[in-house]
Amino acid sequence: GGQWQRALALFSAIPRHGLAPDVISFSAAISACEKGGQWRHALALLRAMPRDRLAPNVVSFSAAISACEKGGHWQRALALFCAMPRHRLAPNDISFCAAIGACERGGQWQLIVELFCSMLRRRVAPEVVDFNSAISACEKCGRWQSVPEVFCAMPLCCHTRDAVSLSAAVGTHAGRPASGDTFSRHSAL
Repeated sequence: GGQWQRALALFSAIPRHGLAPDVISFSAAISACEKGGQWRHALALLRAMPRDRLAPNVVSFSAAISACEKGGHWQRALALFCAMPRHRLAPNDISFCAAIGACERGGQWQLIVELFCSMLRRRVAPEVVDFNSAISACEKCGRWQSVPEVFCAMPLCCHTRDAVSLSAAVGTHAGRPASGDTFSRHSAL
């Protein structure tokens, strides 16, 4: 559990060796804090980058978003995600996955659907966990009619549906009107 402390100690030692921290060393330190569940340290490092005349990159932001997500701070994670364009950064699959995970932990189902749709619009390839979160979110925010489209997009993104995908998709249609059997028409199981 003390790996993050070691990483921060090494990071802090960089100036003592006559070197200046760079974006890579900051990102590595933020990532170590994320893995150690130290979201406050991760945010402090992200905020310190401009003071050292360094611009955070997608890796820096993604690690900080993930740190907030793991710390149960979905609003902070989402705020960081939304700040990326102001820094001229386009979120990648890891950024989206961390933001979706944060919203899932916070029970923000509508935001998950919005993030997932944004991910597809930007042509960022979702991971299986993103699809599963989106399917679950569709059910929880009353958009169960969207499940077949989400479910059927999985193979298009080179993902195999897993047991979670199948049970989530089937579960969203339990007790719903048949409406021409939309689900079976959309998915060739």
